[in-house]
Amino acid sequence: MPENVTLNIVNPDTKQTYKKATVLVDDKAVLKSLFPTNNITEDDLVKIQEIARQSGDLGVLESSDLNPSQKLALATVNEYNEYYDIKLSKDGKYYEIKVKEAGVFTKDVTGYGIKRDFGLRENVLLDNNLDYMVDNAEPGSTPDGRNTDYDKVKFPAGTVIKLPVGEVNFEAGPSGFWRRLFQ
Repeated sequence: MPENVTLNIVNPDTKQTYKKATVLVDDKAVLKSLFPTNNITEDDLVKIQEIARQSGDLGVLESSDLNPSQKLALATVNEYNEYYDIKLSKDGKYYEIKVKEAGVFTKDVTGYGIKRDFGLRENVLLDNNLDYMVDNAEPGSTPDGRNTDYDKVKFPAGTVIKLPVGEVNFEAGPSGFWRRLFQ
């Protein structure tokens, strides 16, 4: 549910607050990814308002309003950098995500964990990483390997996956030790 966040408008020369402004946001982390503090300039406020109005949702700032680079900042705010190295591909269409070492006692993330971490729809991970997933899947219950469960494919540290920018969501936060332990 959208909530109001009050920001301090500061004079860029004196760094003194001279008025307050309220912005309607879906998640405070989205605003924090754009501006780490509540002190912004008048130009920053205009930028926030333009970003929020572009999707036609009555000026609510949401993660879907952010461009790919701004979404990377949201990923950092929501601590995805603890488990993944994420960068934008050269063509700007994909996020290249490298799985980091999660610790001795933490299991490798699975296809299911990746889908949950990044809020992916069914088959997005498979369609964009088909070779890796087919090569690393355990055969299913039939002799020819059909009925393979791609959700159980493991992604050890160093594995790089590609996901389309428009399909990735950085709001949920990554699965930590406990969620990976029971996946």
